Amino acid sequence: MRSFHLSIAFLLLSALLPMTASAAIGSSYTLTDDGAWTWYNDPRALYSNGSVYTGWVTGAGYIQIGKYDLATHVTSTALLYDGLFFQQDDHDNPAFIQTSATTFTTFYSPHGGAGVRTQDITVNPDGTSFTLSAPLRINRSGDVTGSSGWSYANPFKLSSLNKTYLFSRGPNFNPVLRVHDDAQPYGSATSWGIATTFISNPGQRPYVKYDSNNVDRVGFAFTDGHPRNVNNNIYYSYLKDNAYWRVDGTKIKDTSAGPLVLSDMGGTGTVFDKAANPALTGGNSWIWDVATDPTGHPVVTYSTFPSNTQHQYHWARWDGNNWIDRILVKDAGPYIGDASEANYSAGIVLDHADPNIVYLSYLNAGTWNLMQFKTINNGETWSTDLITNGLGATQENIRPYVPLNRPLDQEMVLYLRGQYDFWNGSKGVGYDMGVKIWTNTPSTTALTPEPSTLALAACAFLWIGRRRRKDSATSRQV
Repeated sequence: MRSFHLSIAFLLLSALLPMTASAAIGSSYTLTDDGAWTWYNDPRALYSNGSVYTGWVTGAGYIQIGKYDLATHVTSTALLYDGLFFQQDDHDNPAFIQTSATTFTTFYSPHGGAGVRTQDITVNPDGTSFTLSAPLRINRSGDVTGSSGWSYANPFKLSSLNKTYLFSRGPNFNPVLRVHDDAQPYGSATSWGIATTFISNPGQRPYVKYDSNNVDRVGFAFTDGHPRNVNNNIYYSYLKDNAYWRVDGTKIKDTSAGPLVLSDMGGTGTVFDKAANPALTGGNSWIWDVATDPTGHPVVTYSTFPSNTQHQYHWARWDGNNWIDRILVKDAGPYIGDASEANYSAGIVLDHADPNIVYLSYLNAGTWNLMQFKTINNGETWSTDLITNGLGATQENIRPYVPLNRPLDQEMVLYLRGQYDFWNGSKGVGYDMGVKIWTNTPSTTALTPEPSTLALAACAFLWIGRRRRKDSATSRQV
């Protein structure tokens, strides 16, 4: 049996948060005035040697790579996919892995398209231009089949295995995995294995966020399906040594035994239980991010939905025995864009270099603002800083993302700024967005829970401490 402990420490609504935030810190710069992304293609940005490498989909549907020089504030770009029209759809943004100091490989897919594509990128000696290989559409005989097409791309290069794991959504609408032999080039069709289902929930489409140590392990947090179609729990597992594992280190099963199913995820495999306290959190959720803290424990951010117009932001960390779950913002506002996508939150993400740092977008006085939160005490209290205010419906700040491998002496976050009506151009302006980056040199003064900080937290936060007894023998059908 699992038990839950609910501790309400701060009772004032998070709607008071804007009045407690300090003036904006750091500096923001523009990478492009025309670019957007959805939320399930990663790693979407990497830091390397003074620059950030990322990509986006333009309003006309072209996929671009961008190299942003942090010293000169200059962005160099190139069109992927030979510059041809792709899809007017923000789901098609590219993900990247770095293969040497000057080479990268990108992966992207049409939204429900014919396959995932891969393309090699070389940064030319001038540092501002690129040489691109021809794109390869990865398909193998024996791949998982279905009628829904392929979406998303999540590549991770595992050095100890000399393999690259490429996760995506398959044409059966479920998450699939294909493995690459890194002794061969990515552009060789025969170097790629067959795509097989690794999370199975027939009739639904689980959504997944991934995090890897880039050596031998990939952790992932996922849902039952789309929150429009089914009420979701949030689950966590990791893949290592050809097996699936729970967060407490208990083995679920070998990958040869078949994909994960929801009944495998009882006990410590469940981060958020939709039935635990629906009066407070609502009975539905969607995953936003997953990272690993310096102790090796996973940290997860996700949203819950007391209503379509009240999205809550959660930060949850495994402390070695229990999932500690905090509500950072009780009411971050409604959906962005169109009511047909009522679960599209503005975004809450982790800094993977330090998951005690969170970036989130929330609605304040009719506009979407971007904030940085920090904790030093397992999320009991938080310090907050304003990054940027929005300016009405045409200047929203949404969907933040922290570049992987950022230097520890320089904080940074990418975000979209502009008007977001829909994920394609069929409603309103679609997505009329640009990509911005915020950078900041953090203070050398250690954060301490001074009385003023506690007062700030009391105004801004309602937190939940939910504990589950460790019971690896418990499994619940969901």
